[in-house]
Amino acid sequence: MKKDVQRLIQSLKEKFNDAPIVFINMPPIKELPAFTRTIKMVLGNVEKMLSEELDKLVLLHKDTYYYSNSITMSDWKERFNVPSESAIFFSDGVHPSKLAYQVWARDVAGFIRTHPQLSAALHWMEK
Repeated sequence: MKKDVQRLIQSLKEKFNDAPIVFINMPPIKELPAFTRTIKMVLGNVEKMLSEELDKLVLLHKDTYYYSNSITMSDWKERFNVPSESAIFFSDGVHPSKLAYQVWARDVAGFIRTHPQLSAALHWMEK
């Protein structure tokens, strides 16, 4: 994974020059209603390992960030005043629903707006 992500970063930097790169967290795998407890545990642990690697990897690249905040339905319910039932966030029990994408976008936008370097880059691009 590390080499693939490094190639992706390199390619994006070559194509988009000084634009910041933001990697975002994965959907809440441990809350997918279609998966068994065992699959949730295994995939959740893989997601955690990948997240930890990405956390380290972005530190090696200028203007590259990772929003690693783990998504939970209870957190979204609290912060965005939405229902916390997992089923409404997954269109088929696995893939995010329209509502999930909307809340996820608000969550990531909040990260970008409150991150000093990313916020500054947004203001620079607006001019």
